[in-house]
Amino acid sequence: MANGGIIGPINVTSRGKCKVTTFTSNGNICTQATTRVVRAKILAGGAGGNTGNVSNGGGGGGAGGLICEDINVCGSTQYAMVVGGGGAGASHPQSPPLENPGSFGSAGTNSTGFGKTATGAPTHIADAPGPSNRVRTSGTSGAPQSNAGGSPSDRGAGGGGGVGAVGGDSPGNSVGGAGGAGTTSPVDCTLHGGGGGGGGWEAGSGAGAGAGGPGGGGAGGAGTANPGANASTNTGSGGGGGAGDCGVSGSTSSGGNGGSGRVVVKELDKASGVWRLGDVIDSLDEGTWPKRTASINYMVVAGGGGGGTTNIGGQAYYSSGGGAGGYRA
Repeated sequence: MANGGIIGPINVTSRGKCKVTTFTSNGNICTQATTRVVRAKILAGGAGGNTGNVSNGGGGGGAGGLICEDINVCGSTQYAMVVGGGGAGASHPQSPPLENPGSFGSAGTNSTGFGKTATGAPTHIADAPGPSNRVRTSGTSGAPQSNAGGSPSDRGAGGGGGVGAVGGDSPGNSVGGAGGAGTTSPVDCTLHGGGGGGGGWEAGSGAGAGAGGPGGGGAGGAGTANPGANASTNTGSGGGGGAGDCGVSGSTSSGGNGGSGRVVVKELDKASGVWRLGDVIDSLDEGTWPKRTASINYMVVAGGGGGGTTNIGGQAYYSSGGGAGGYRA
């Protein structure tokens, strides 16, 4: 038979020794000679938060998209990894007009690897009534998740969408919504990709801000005319929206920057299912076949000898007992 005499499909066998390589900027990976399957985490950049203005808090930025899957590769081959950047937070709009392109956070950029692309979180602008209301719109996360941002209230902004959940709605007038939660990847067991929190408007000192989404999202601006927080670097999270105030001026209510992405590659040991008999023999000869060993404790005890008796004139007399059996541990 073509597969070495074993009935069934031919599965890819990989001996990557579970080596993990992390990229926080652009770079190349050269796979090991015996690697045939990798598990890749490809996380794009998050968007920046919108600015707060005289009428509204700024919407939180969305997280970048995440791809996490097993990918077949060739051994001893170089692959290019591109890590997307986070979008810049918005600066305060000039007056007049109340709105200009600087009022909105910039989009995150894509991350790529092994022919796969996770998209950066987009810019978040909506045609809400009135020229100054558009900044309160929160951002969706990047594809493939594309989780929506939360809804604003009359003044408070919504939280940006995270990789693992949609953004939080503004809970009431003047209060920003929380950013959506990120997710933990099985590649590096790390939580990344939180949405940015929405900014409040004319809230009391330290109040009104939406929390950043778990996984690195920046919090919204608190109090009056305070900036949104930057997302954590290399988490693909969204920046927080700036707080608004009727007397806001300058750049104090700017949005936070989105977080840059990352790429993590794990070269797998994988020999599940059915594989070619020839591959098994070659790997055993080379000493590269994955081994699964276990240590056990054991003890072996032999049986003891029987005791002897002597019969004299019909009377039984007992002699000494038999010896104990030996043992080995």
